[in-house]
Amino acid sequence: MTNSARAAEEAAPPEDERRVPQTETDGATSTSYFTYYAKNIPHHSKRDKGGEDAWVASSNLLVVADGVGGWARHGVDSGLFSKQLVHNIKTIFDQNEAQELKNVLVDAVKANNQTGSSTAVLAKFDTSRENWIKTTNLGDSGYTILRPLGDGKFKQIFRSKEQQYSFNFPYQCGTGSELPYDAEDNAHAV
Repeated sequence: MTNSARAAEEAAPPEDERRVPQTETDGATSTSYFTYYAKNIPHHSKRDKGGEDAWVASSNLLVVADGVGGWARHGVDSGLFSKQLVHNIKTIFDQNEAQELKNVLVDAVKANNQTGSSTAVLAKFDTSRENWIKTTNLGDSGYTILRPLGDGKFKQIFRSKEQQYSFNFPYQCGTGSELPYDAEDNAHAV
């Protein structure tokens, strides 16, 4: 699976609508759903352990965690961290779909007892506004929203921004990192 989650969008909202703070009612659910295909193809040298990345996909949540490979120099399999992270995210999210994704990510990191770190991107349907998705992105993982134009062509509507301290040093969550309160939240009409 690539580090980009893709969704088709009928119309792009004005820039100011992407930053509108939202509140959702606890326990609310969305009637919209994701249709997805996911496949993990780790580097051949990492296949025996399943790679360092992890993902979870369901009808109401998409998550990709890109484990930081630099941990291997310290004898740590960061794949264990990223796999536990997505498991925690799904478990916490399923308790209340109306939670803000950044809060879900922070709580999932707090609950992760594995050593390692990861970047992350999460997407869900907004339970307070029909035909909207909400996202949070941390680090250099990301997503692109595309609108189908017909004939197999697409128009890029939105591309998330990479968060990096410097080249090849992305924001990340996990061991030795701050909690991911700096993850970027967005909302998009779909």
